[in-house]
Formats: sequence, C-alpha cells, structure tokens
Amino acid sequence: MTYVYVTETNQVNRYVYTPGALTPGTRQVVVSGLPDASSPELNGTYGHELKNIALDGNDKLYISIASTCNVCTSDTQSTPVRAAIYVYNADGSNGRLFARGLRNAEGLAMIPGTNTLWVVVNNRDDIAYPFNDGSGNYGLRRDSHLGRSGGCHLQAHVEHDPAAA
Repeated sequence: MTYVYVTETNQVNRYVYTPGALTPGTRQVVVSGLPDASSPELNGTYGHELKNIALDGNDKLYISIASTCNVCTSDTQSTPVRAAIYVYNADGSNGRLFARGLRNAEGLAMIPGTNTLWVVVNNRDDIAYPFNDGSGNYGLRRDSHLGRSGGCHLQAHVEHDPAAA
C-alpha cells in the first residue's frame, strides 16, 4: 500500500494514496502529541513548530522537532527532547531519539540509493556571516558548540543505531 504523509504542528498523519482520487481517504494519525504552541509548558509560544519528515527505504519515518527559541536549555530537558530528530516505524510505532542538538532541522532527505539521512539545519540566530572565529576559517567548526553565545550550549550529538538505518 502507498501512503501520503502530511504533518501538522502537533502530529503526523497518513492517507492511503489512490491514483486518480480527487479527495483523500481516511486520515490515520501516525504520531501524535508532538510539541507545538498549545503544549502547556510552552505558554502559547514556539518559534519553530513546523515538523519536517523523511521516509527511508526500510519504512522508517524521521521527524524533526525543532527548538522553541534560538536554543534553550529547556529543549534538552523536555519530553520529547526538542532540537532533535526522532525515528519511528512508518506506522508510528517504536519511536526513539535519533539525533539531538539540531536547532531547526529542515529539508530532511535520504541520500539517493541509500537509507542515510541528511538534513539542512537552520542554526542559531545573530551570527554575522561569514562567521570569522579568528582562525582564518569561516563557518562553524566541527568541534564548536551549537547554541547561543553566552547562553546555553548544545553539542551536536548523533546517535547511530544500525537497526534504524
């Protein structure tokens, strides 16, 4: 069966794809309870509440849950962890944390012909471009902390599980 996946701020839905159909079939909520501005602990604000998804060839569903602000310590302590990517089975079962420290992961996609996830990350605000750290290198070095200068810091941490790849 082929599905079309649609994200909302607080959930991921899927619909059976029927070629030629002009209206969707019954909605199946695949993952619910994702954080958005209606989450009580966020008090009506969430800076990056859109959810981005990708599916791999092993029927794994990847969902980005962005940070609530530039990058806040509360994002690292929330349930689910924000500024992260979770992986689920395509039916929404067996969800687990896949990567953290990704402020606002957009453009999730698989490298063609593989099940390797790549993302574009909109990192912290207010960094002059090009960022010059005095080393002669421009951009953010691999060993740099992610997060707001002078505030909280997140170290990018990718958890790799061969069973999820």
